[in-house]
Order: sequence, then structure tokens, then C-alpha cells
Amino acid sequence: MIYLANNGMPDHLLALRAGHTNVKTTKKWYVKPDVADLLPAAEARGGLAGGV
Repeated sequence: MIYLANNGMPDHLLALRAGHTNVKTTKKWYVKPDVADLLPAAEARGGLAGGV
């Protein structure tokens, strides 16, 4: 499931496949951003707070 979430499967389809009735539950358990996902936003704000 995490592979599908990290490779572009829409949240509502992940929820359906996982058997969840609420997309928030699916996002809580399967959608995990990593540093590479957050870098564009950090660069737009002037960098990461931790000095990475």
C-alpha cells in the first residue's frame, strides 16, 4: 500500500483498496512524506529549519 501511495495512486482509491470508509484513515497510515517530498516547499520558504 505504501508503494502505491508514494507512486501516485489517488487517496480515494487507496482508501477503497484498503477497505477504509474514510480517506483520512488511509492518509494517516499509508501516506508518509519524506524529505525529498518536502524540499520544494522548504526551498520556496528559504530552506529547512534543521540546516539540511
